[in-house]
Amino acid sequence: MDDSNFSLSVIFISGLLFFLIFLGMLKGLLGLCCWDKIGMYGLGLLIELPRPLNQYQEKELERRSVVYDIGGWPIHPDTHERSVRVLPKRTEFCLNLIFFLAYPLAACVYICAFCCCIKNYNKVQDSSCFKHVDVIRLNECKNEGPGIDIYVNKQKEEQDTKYVKETMRKSRESLQYNVKVKTCKCHSETN
Repeated sequence: MDDSNFSLSVIFISGLLFFLIFLGMLKGLLGLCCWDKIGMYGLGLLIELPRPLNQYQEKELERRSVVYDIGGWPIHPDTHERSVRVLPKRTEFCLNLIFFLAYPLAACVYICAFCCCIKNYNKVQDSSCFKHVDVIRLNECKNEGPGIDIYVNKQKEEQDTKYVKETMRKSRESLQYNVKVKTCKCHSETN
């Protein structure tokens, strides 16, 4: 009786694995042939996106230099929308093959990390964070290396610099406080 239960368990698990891989293959083929949004759906949880591109994956854009938005996502150079492929087609298809196996595990890890590591998240503070999106364009210059045109307006650059300096100051103060607290705990334990 135990052998038949074990055999049924192995057959069930094998069938489930093949079914999930088959679903991943369908997702990958649909993403390559018909709807690229289906192919890219959920892959950001499996790998770190956005990734830098050497060139655009689309035939009509592959000779043009890659343009990124402020979030680091490659965007269409004419429309400035996130409508271009982020991954090479082969990589996207291979990730989609294992998608239905890896996605539930990655989602569990992400949820656990979110619950355990982020304690004081306030969505109200970040509501205006991405109202304006600046475009970063990397131009390759033979003599000077890549040039970055981030800011059109100097006032925005000054605001961002002020914000970064303030954040660094708060971080330094927090680190100094944590060092003092740990030092006090160490001294109080020895006494």
